[in-house]
Amino acid sequence: MKIQVFVRSPEWLNSAGTRIRYRRLVSEFERLGCTLAIDSLSHIREGLKLNADVYLFSKCQDAGALMLADMLREAGALVGFDLFDDYATSQSSLTFAQRDFQRDL
Repeated sequence: MKIQVFVRSPEWLNSAGTRIRYRRLVSEFERLGCTLAIDSLSHIREGLKLNADVYLFSKCQDAGALMLADMLREAGALVGFDLFDDYATSQSSLTFAQRDFQRDL
């Protein structure tokens, strides 16, 4: 199984969040016979091959991510959104509006 994680920008590839969430899991997935790839959404324009079984969007909250998620679903791929951060439970939080985005994705 191949799992493709998308982050919002090349800068996020080296962020602590990406390292903590995903990079430390790469060797564990390999041990299980799976591949965990982490790329920026901008790498698609640079020719990144979309051949994973599962696509996970992390901190990608723009129209491009929604469009890509729709295209991947239409092609039969499993698509998910990283819920590592809790954007949904506090109704007084400024991030509460992200609930609609997450639902759409």
